[in-house]
Amino acid sequence: MNRYVNMIAGLLVLILLAGCGGGVEQARPPRKVPGVSGSTGITEPAAKATAEEFNYHGWKAIRMSNGLVTLVAVPEIGGRIIEYKLGDRPLLWVNPNELGKKYDAADAQNRTYRDFGGYKAWPAPLSKWQGPPDPEGSSLDSGRWTSQIITGRGRKVEVELKSPADKTVTGLQITRNIVMYTGTTNVVITEKFENVSDHEVEWSIQHTSQLLGSLAEDAEFSPESKVYFPLNPDSKHKRRFVYLNESGVDQFSPIEDNSLLEVSYRGHAGRIGADSMGGWAAHLDSISNYAFVQRFTERVEWYATRVAGPVRHVSEVAAVNERLKVTKTADEFKITGKLGLFAPGELDIYLKDKDGKPLGETLKIKASVSEMVELDKALPVEKNAATLVAELKNSQGSPLGQVASVSVAPTLAKAEASASAEPTKDTDKE
Repeated sequence: MNRYVNMIAGLLVLILLAGCGGGVEQARPPRKVPGVSGSTGITEPAAKATAEEFNYHGWKAIRMSNGLVTLVAVPEIGGRIIEYKLGDRPLLWVNPNELGKKYDAADAQNRTYRDFGGYKAWPAPLSKWQGPPDPEGSSLDSGRWTSQIITGRGRKVEVELKSPADKTVTGLQITRNIVMYTGTTNVVITEKFENVSDHEVEWSIQHTSQLLGSLAEDAEFSPESKVYFPLNPDSKHKRRFVYLNESGVDQFSPIEDNSLLEVSYRGHAGRIGADSMGGWAAHLDSISNYAFVQRFTERVEWYATRVAGPVRHVSEVAAVNERLKVTKTADEFKITGKLGLFAPGELDIYLKDKDGKPLGETLKIKASVSEMVELDKALPVEKNAATLVAELKNSQGSPLGQVASVSVAPTLAKAEASASAEPTKDTDKE
């Protein structure tokens, strides 16, 4: 029985379901994991990103690509994003049994949930919406959406997907905007829920990404399929999360002194509500170290990279396994760390004084999204150094963002204190 993980961004509610999404749990025969074992590599970034219409297993779809990642959206099945791939490695779960299939709108006699996989946004709470599947008279989840390629080629490409106006059931019309840039795995997704009824309505938005819970051909589940996200240290909850049902509790493990939650999928339905203020969640295939990362505030941002677990921190340019650490030897700062970058280019590591002025040498490390960066480098000690900065630049030398900033003043002070405390040899005078 192939399984998947639901990762819901923004709430943060994490749901592990067997077989079907949206609370439907039923057994299914074993089926293959499409595309996982066939992954071969990642190409260089293209000069321009593209967005184009094409035929995807019989569906009219839109493909967005920039040489690093590819995204496929299908207007005909609720405007879903059905694929997001790093190179040829799929990062979303797709139901092979539903590929290319289309269904009429639900009615009172036909309310079967069609689990296509991929990514979608639903009105929440689901108990109020009474879906999925779509309630009679509504077609937000699997109805025929319209689409428009706003920008088809350039430094960024943009696509808009729009649902039918649901004036009677929810009073909503959903507009999904997707932007992809050149030279990065970053994709930005914004959702607009518009009131198209003649009265006031009140809804929350649930973003759901269906991810690979099985990482091998015909495997029932893979414990190596993991989700990580930070827990709020000031939470009023003892565990910093709460169980929302009684099953699958062994899959949720607080680690790192309860600052991080590790979810290891073991084939059980499970649901928790987490107190998480970090604004990110990462799904990791810890067999081959492919990571799918989401950051969320007012919008959802996707990233892809290669990194080992656990994923302890996420910035706008990197997923961090081991934070940058600086230790001092006699005349060098030794720098260690492990991270996966969201864009190829050059990683610059250098020292700054207390006024932010660069000091001394700059380490320049060629970086890609296809390999984890494992730092074991050194810089000469600079007496007035206050911080060590790691910054990612693109191939043109333009800054993309800061990976880390580490204070070295305590390291210097500790080294100086240790040196002054060394015992000296006493000489007796006659």
